[in-house]
Amino acid sequence: PCQYCQRLPQCEPGYQPHRTGELNFHFECQPCENGTYSSSRNSWCRNWTDCESSGFVVLRPGNSTHNSVC
Repeated sequence: PCQYCQRLPQCEPGYQPHRTGELNFHFECQPCENGTYSSSRNSWCRNWTDCESSGFVVLRPGNSTHNSVC
């Protein structure tokens, strides 16, 4: 059981909360990996849409804060 609560950091778009450590852990903001994005504060990084596998062309490639646009 938890002994205390710990507030998550306020991560900006392009970053996600990441737990560091085991018993005495803390959270820090980690950049989204290549091929993923988070477009709002404190959201998890998600994979870009794979336009080509769906038969579409990429109109705008994705980056760390925006999904790709097909």
